[in-house]
Parts: sequence; C-alpha cells; structure tokens
Amino acid sequence: MKDYNDTELANIMISKVKDAKIHKILVLPYNTSIYEAAKTIKEHKIPTLLLKDKKDNIYIVTDSDFREKVILNKMSFDDEVGKISNSDLIYINENDFLFNAQLTMTKHSLKRLVVKNDDNQIIGIIDQISLSSFFATNTFWVSNEINNAKSLDELKYISKQFIRIIKQLHAKGVKVNFIAKLINQLNKKLISKIFNILACEELKNNSALIVMGSEGRAEQIIKTDQDNALIISDNCSLKQEDIYAFTKEFTKTLVDFGFPRCKGNIMVSNPYWCRKFSDFKKLIFDWVIGKNSDDFMNLAIFYDSFCVSGDRQLLLDLKTHLLKITTDSQSFYMNFAKVINSFDVPLGFFDGFIVDKKTKEIDIKRGGIFILVQGIRTLSLEHKLYRTNTIKRIQELTKLNIIEKDFSKELQEAFNFLCYLKLQSNLNNMYKKEKITNFINPEKLNSMQKDLLKDSFKIVNKLKKKLEYHYKLNFI
Repeated sequence: MKDYNDTELANIMISKVKDAKIHKILVLPYNTSIYEAAKTIKEHKIPTLLLKDKKDNIYIVTDSDFREKVILNKMSFDDEVGKISNSDLIYINENDFLFNAQLTMTKHSLKRLVVKNDDNQIIGIIDQISLSSFFATNTFWVSNEINNAKSLDELKYISKQFIRIIKQLHAKGVKVNFIAKLINQLNKKLISKIFNILACEELKNNSALIVMGSEGRAEQIIKTDQDNALIISDNCSLKQEDIYAFTKEFTKTLVDFGFPRCKGNIMVSNPYWCRKFSDFKKLIFDWVIGKNSDDFMNLAIFYDSFCVSGDRQLLLDLKTHLLKITTDSQSFYMNFAKVINSFDVPLGFFDGFIVDKKTKEIDIKRGGIFILVQGIRTLSLEHKLYRTNTIKRIQELTKLNIIEKDFSKELQEAFNFLCYLKLQSNLNNMYKKEKITNFINPEKLNSMQKDLLKDSFKIVNKLKKKLEYHYKLNFI
C-alpha cells in the first residue's frame, strides 16, 4: 500500500487559521449610512464590514449585500447600513486548525468566518479564498452547489465530486476522522436535498428521515450500502400507499446516486423501516424484549441513527423512549453485547496475523472495527448516552470514568488506524475496479503499518476481554 508523505499531513493538519491570509476588518456604527459604508469599503479595499449597535451586538455586511439588497431593492443611500446586515456570525479562534475552518464553512454553508484571538477580540475575517492554497479540493463549492441545486440531475452531477474529494484529502494525509466528518456532512446535505425534492409538503412537515449504522455514526466514507428509515408523525394525513410510493422512489433514487441497496433491506422502501411514530415506540419495546435473533441487531442499528431531514424531535423522542425502557438488567446488556463473541481478533499468540488460508487476507471490519464499535455502543447504551459517533462515545465514557484516560487514547488511535486501513483498501479496490470489501493483505503493508495494525488488534482484544468480564459473556 502507498505510504503518504508526512509533509502533506503537516501542510493540512498543522497549519492554523493565523497562518492563512486574514483580511483586516473595520467596525462601524450600526446606523452608519449605506453611502458612508460603501465608501469605506472602496477606500480600504475590503470586501466585508462589521457593524456594532448600541448594545454592542455585532453584525456583518458584505459587498454582495450592497449589490443584492441596496441596488435591487432601490434603497436610499441615506438609509442605515444595519438594515442590510446579518447577525448570524460564526467565529473561529486564530489558533484553530485551518481544516476546522474549512469544516465549519462547509457545515454552515458560509464563505467567511470572523476570527478572534485568545483574548476574544475580533482580529479579522478568513474566507474561502484564503483556504484555497491549503486544499486541493473545493468542498465549499460542493456544499454550496447542493444547497443551490434545483433538480435531481444537478444533484447527481455534484455527488460525483465526493469520491474526488475523498481521494485528494486522503492523498494529502488528512486524518481519516476529519475526512469522515466532512463527507458525512456532505452526504447528509445531499440526502436531505433529495428528500426535499421528492417528498410532498405534508410528508416533509410530518416525518423524520433518519440514517443509521455507519452513516448515522458519521463513520462511513465510501458508500457501502443504505441504512435509513422514515419516522412518520401520528398526525400525518397521507395515505399509506402514497407514502410507500414515495419511499420506493426515494430508495431507487439513492441507488441511482451510488448508494447501494442494503442487503438486509434496512431502507425506507421496506415497510418495516417506514412507520408511524407510535408504531416505532412499540417496535422499540419488542427489540428491547429481544424475542428473536434480529431484535438486538435492529436495536443497535437504530441506536446509531441520526436525523438528516424533517422533524428531528420525532427521533429524539424515540431515542429518549429507548433509553428509558432499556433496563439496568445485567442479562439485557449481556445479550446485547454477546455478538462480539462471534468475532475473533485475527492475531495469534506470537503476534502473527491469522489470515485466510486461500486469500492470505484479514477481514478488518469483522476482526477489529465491529468489535470496537459494538463494545463501545453497548457501554454507551448502558450509560444512556445520546452520542452516535464511536470516538465521541469513547470521549463521553471517559468523562464518566467508565474508560480510563490512557485506554481511551489507545482505543481512539486504534479505531482511527483501522478505519484508515479500511479506507486505503477501499480506494485501492476502486482504483483496480474491484468490488469494495473489508479485506486487507497484511503482507502488502509496510513494517510500520504492520506494527500499528498488531497494536490496534491488541487494543481491540483488550477491550473485548474487559467486556467479557464486565458483561459475564463467558457464562452465556
């Protein structure tokens, strides 16, 4: 496998906001006239002004505001400039990483952020152009185009840029968890936009579209399969056949956009995963009771869910219900966690990899990632956490003193490295036009990667043993 240059990592990950070009800023009174404000912009050759009112509230006005609001609305130049300003400012510290600035702009669909120093004083503006020299990919453009798209054809063209973004960020050495965050935000915007184009107003106002599994945990980078559901408000007046007609079209559209069908049929087009709120409450109760082998799997998948469009409160209420009815019974968590005993960490007694005899490969998901994800998910469910992301869950459990600090760092490093190898393998599969799998050949790793993989498997094995003891899994 290709070994990436550490200098690329430094360029992306070590560079801070203050290392980029920060545009100077001027602060004018809120009641300054439009004419004086425009004159100031021209004289100082700056694209942005900040305004302050009598209560010290801060507002922003850009050169585009003058064009789009003043000229088109034929406003008087004597009007106060505050009338065309915006109060929704997003701030970033000058010592924050540039990549976080990029991530924040993408998340909020912004072209600029207000920069503060450690004394909480505004020192300037950083914009998308300032970041262009640090990033080969224009993620803001993609995010903005999703927002502005009017048709499915436009969205489909934009979605094809995702793979290019992933490849270029990975080639530059950007950490896998940052790539996952960024792609997850773009995917959520894309899926939400598709939903809003296809769904009628009644459904948009009375439902919650959720993604689950790795997408819900913000850990899916390469599209593997769909894991989604639709929670419908009990007040929704749509006929069932109309709802199912929409869900079939929605699933078909996602397939067309490169999201493969879920082999387990965990998709909105399956009536099992498309039902009224009250029906979901009953279903969750059945999952907790665990009447059949699929119940705990479905519970785990749903616990990882995240709302991408519609009424988020519907999902939040169901999550609250779920955490309320999951008891403190040892047997419940024992049965929820026991699936990890079905998977073995592929590491022998003498630190040798246990590989498939024919292919000489390791299933890195079954042997490492899944055990860690399920183990942390079980602990999170036991301690009633709402977090879905595995790293965030580890951090929350560490704050609660459930996981020791040193072991927490080891778990995070192991998880990120396993995900890195999985992404590396997936990209190689794509390059060779092979089927995307979770298998890697350890002999194709360099010596450092082999050592890190062995260390990661040891950490996973350590977690597994802790869980076996905590939940008495050897007694099942």
